[in-house]
Parts: sequence; structure tokens; C-alpha cells
Amino acid sequence: MTLFPKFDERDNVFARRALKPGTKEYDEYYFRHPELKETDDHLRSQPYFTGNYAEADYLMCNSHEVFLHELGRPEMVSGTPAEKQVRLSPKRAAEKIKTYKN
Repeated sequence: MTLFPKFDERDNVFARRALKPGTKEYDEYYFRHPELKETDDHLRSQPYFTGNYAEADYLMCNSHEVFLHELGRPEMVSGTPAEKQVRLSPKRAAEKIKTYKN
């Protein structure tokens, strides 16, 4: 069984939205991916949602971002890592994701 290769989170368009022009991370990423810069800069200049959304709709659509942001806070991830590593084959991982129900 092979481990998953490292993934640069910035390859996700939603993560790139947080990159700030003039920062080391921004310059480094777009040096390696100049083909994405123009589109990303445009998307970054736009509000997340356009149109007339009720507040409840906006909160519902963005609740997962708040949840994931909270999970990444330092006080949530500090501590000793688990001693036992759980390994899944890519096939089993795909099965788990595809059958996930809210």
C-alpha cells in the first residue's frame, strides 16, 4: 500500500483565495503557476457570493468553511500525534468518500 503524495493546499482554488499579493507565499506560488494568476486575481477581487441571498442561505453555504477553519486553530491541533497510523488503500478511501452521507 502506498501513501498519498504530498498535496499543496494552494492547488485548491478556494485556498488560493487567501493568498495576499506581495507576500512570499503569493509570489512563490504564482512563480510556479503563472497560468493561474490572472484568473485567481480576478476571483480574489470578487465577493464570495453575488446576488441577493438571504442571510440563512449565506450561513448555510459557508458553515463548512467556518468548521474547517476552527479545526485548524492551533489549540485544536496541538498535542502529541497518535502513535498508531491508520492506513487505507486508495480504493477504500474512495469508497468511504463516495458513500459519505450528511
